[in-house]
Amino acid sequence: MTTEQTLMENLKSATRADHDSAEGHDFQRLLFSGQLPYETFCDYVGQLFVLHKALEDELKVAEKDERVKKVLGDWQFQEGFLTSDLTALGRKSADCKPLAATQKIIDAIKATGEKHPIALLGYHYVLLGSKHGARMICPNLKKAYNLDGPGGTLYFDPYEGKFMQLWGEFKESMNQNQLNEAETAEILDAAKLMFIAMGEIGEGLHANAA
Repeated sequence: MTTEQTLMENLKSATRADHDSAEGHDFQRLLFSGQLPYETFCDYVGQLFVLHKALEDELKVAEKDERVKKVLGDWQFQEGFLTSDLTALGRKSADCKPLAATQKIIDAIKATGEKHPIALLGYHYVLLGSKHGARMICPNLKKAYNLDGPGGTLYFDPYEGKFMQLWGEFKESMNQNQLNEAETAEILDAAKLMFIAMGEIGEGLHANAA
């Protein structure tokens, strides 16, 4: 007798190949090791800002669905962290313009928000889950770019050691949602699109830096 997978188990297994592919890009290797040129790193933070802003704007509208609302918490929104980081890096959030790859996923997010708001949780799962690895690269980033305090890297580790507890709460609220088969498939598809997009954004930035 097999036990039915929870939504979070389903997300992890269904997107494993996409996750591994996104992490396998040269851009991610250089980011993790602090070897990106400083301007490229700043550009990356800028792309994260426009991406998160687009997603979080849609999520706030989607909170009309109680299933979305119960998953979200203020702690999950990253726009403020990224605005602070950009300021510390000498950039202005208002000046950040999306790359073609970033605009592509933003367009997909907006389309999802209009047609299948519950599926926005798939995009959100990927970006929030990226904190698992991002926490570990902060020392490399601070050393590489001579950054003091949280400024410039707040987005990568904003929770002061509490992320695993918060992630557990997120997982529980995701798994408690009552979803039909189509809604589950839409969430999985959104997560896959986000993993693909993160790889494409990295490739675009890497090409611009070459």
